[in-house]
Amino acid sequence: MSTITLLTGGTTATTGGTNQTFAPVGKNVVNGTAYGDSSVTDIMAREEVVLVSRAAAVTQSGAWSKQKSKCTLVIPHYDADTGMHYSLVRVEMEVSPVHLAAVSTLIGTLREKGAQLIIDSELDYFWNSGARP
Repeated sequence: MSTITLLTGGTTATTGGTNQTFAPVGKNVVNGTAYGDSSVTDIMAREEVVLVSRAAAVTQSGAWSKQKSKCTLVIPHYDADTGMHYSLVRVEMEVSPVHLAAVSTLIGTLREKGAQLIIDSELDYFWNSGARP
């Protein structure tokens, strides 16, 4: 692969499949909330989504810190020989609030293009094997 193509102004959506419902699980998460698959009663085998965020703020020097948002999906799987394992995907976004009027548009663009990085078939080889071009 010599290039990566991302759509600008496109619509990224997932279609088909079955809804999987995640409900708050009451786990203590600093600056966040944990959600578990509400159809699974065994907490060791339950898929989990954790959302963590930190708002932008003015620092002591008068500069702005970045707004940070992080979403993690953890999928447990059991192997008879080695026990329980937890695989995950984590999506993070950091946004500089310097141009406050454009932040909403910037966040939309980051989400649009970030989603494509996960689902774009051009990157399948990278995601499946870790190989880079």
